[in-house]
Amino acid sequence: MKLISMVEFISAKQKTGVLANRFYNSKQTEILFEIYNYANFLKQPLELGMFIPCDEDGNVIKSYYKDGIEHFDGIGIEELHEAEEKVLFDNCVYDEEMEVVRYGIGVDLFYTDGSIKENETIEDLVKYNLSLTESAIKTF
Repeated sequence: MKLISMVEFISAKQKTGVLANRFYNSKQTEILFEIYNYANFLKQPLELGMFIPCDEDGNVIKSYYKDGIEHFDGIGIEELHEAEEKVLFDNCVYDEEMEVVRYGIGVDLFYTDGSIKENETIEDLVKYNLSLTESAIKTF
């Protein structure tokens, strides 16, 4: 067996049925599935909509103020809430000019133009100690 990541190991065990076919009590089974779901969560490739609200096409939802009321380009409030529910990380901003998602003061997390591929999956972001949104936590 070659050296593989923990995520790959857990995924392989799930595919072979090892995690489901043992005689575990319900609490143990629940924990195993939580581990498996978290491993799958970590394997996801990064997308802009994980950091900031985006429309169905992956475009940043821009807001503007008119008569003291915040408006959003071409979408309704329900669509905005759906986009916000897809955001997985708190406190990220998008620099449209540089095409980069930043966290905190100048930590570049994700380049939308693909020029820098240091961070390609959610697991690659662990080193930044990011806070997850409530909707992210619900996914695993």
